[in-house]
Amino acid sequence: MRQFLMFTWVETKILFRSREAVFWNFLFPVALFILYVTVFSGVYPSEIPRSRTVADNFSKILAITIMSGGLFSLAISVSVMKEKGILRRYKVTPVRPITIVSGIVVRQYFFMLIVTAVLYLMALIPYNADFGAGLLELFIIASLGILVFSSLGFSIAGIMNTNQGTIGAANLLFMPMLFLSGAAIPAFLFPKWLKDIASIFPATHLLNVLQHTLFEGRALGQDLKSILILIGFGIAFLVVAAFASRWN
Repeated sequence: MRQFLMFTWVETKILFRSREAVFWNFLFPVALFILYVTVFSGVYPSEIPRSRTVADNFSKILAITIMSGGLFSLAISVSVMKEKGILRRYKVTPVRPITIVSGIVVRQYFFMLIVTAVLYLMALIPYNADFGAGLLELFIIASLGILVFSSLGFSIAGIMNTNQGTIGAANLLFMPMLFLSGAAIPAFLFPKWLKDIASIFPATHLLNVLQHTLFEGRALGQDLKSILILIGFGIAFLVVAAFASRWN
């Protein structure tokens, strides 16, 4: 446990020293959230208060931020570590692969929780968002989503040989999930066959739970199927990241 905590702490300090990470993970999501609220507030039915539409836009931006955090921020940083030989050097130390994977995922988890809190305060204070659920529900959903996409990002970086390959694979997954999950295009516009395809992606289930809970005010138990699917994805990605990744 001490080894795990030390490794996680070191990786966390390295991440917070990166100006690029601070910009893309803090400032860019906030700017995107402001854009969504400004542009898309008028597309909702007039009987829905603006404070509720802010909650829906928050759900979409949070889903996009969690996806990009795992598929780009984490995956690219791990890929760079691999190309520079840092992961290979870890491999010949007493640090076990599962400790390395878990430490980097936990580092990303706490980092993204801070980003989630920043977005939440942004929605709550300037825009007076009316959320259908409390902080506990938001914490549970965000935590699950962060762990799923962090594990997926590590899996991609571990399997691909080069940083360019990692970026390509991340884009190959991110773009379909961005549009098919409903984060960029409302899902009610999709035909049934496209909705069936969208249901195979974890982003769809993450956004569904976020919208149903924070926008519509449903209890988490009503989305138990999507939650179990996300847990299954998270376990599968973590196993792949720990045991199928190449360190050279």
